[in-house]
Amino acid sequence: MPIQELFSINCRTGLRTLRCVDTLLDVFALRPLLSCERLCGVRINCVCGHFNFRDCSTHDMLDVLVGVGKWLMMGFLVQQERRIQVIVNDYHGWSSKTVVTLDEADEKEVDEWPKAKKAKGSLKQTAAR
Repeated sequence: MPIQELFSINCRTGLRTLRCVDTLLDVFALRPLLSCERLCGVRINCVCGHFNFRDCSTHDMLDVLVGVGKWLMMGFLVQQERRIQVIVNDYHGWSSKTVVTLDEADEKEVDEWPKAKKAKGSLKQTAAR
């Protein structure tokens, strides 16, 4: 994933801001991965050692990439009722590996997704009547 794609640039100020997880899912077309039945792991490599982003830290960039990883993990739990492994590698002068994990709040959110879909579907049916 090209590091520049993590950012949107304000035309007037020239300042970079990190894109949100939802936008990155679209930019990199990651949503269709949820239909891959044989996928068991995803590795996200972030090479940012030679970039100088004064308005954003490497830690912030990694947080966004971990958010993408969590979204993928939660999506597989909901769509296919199975777990995948996501690893985020950061090559910032040295190599570090972050194994993405879901915490209690994430697990609770996963439990809520099917309920929200069901409620949304019943709202549409009610509105159609």
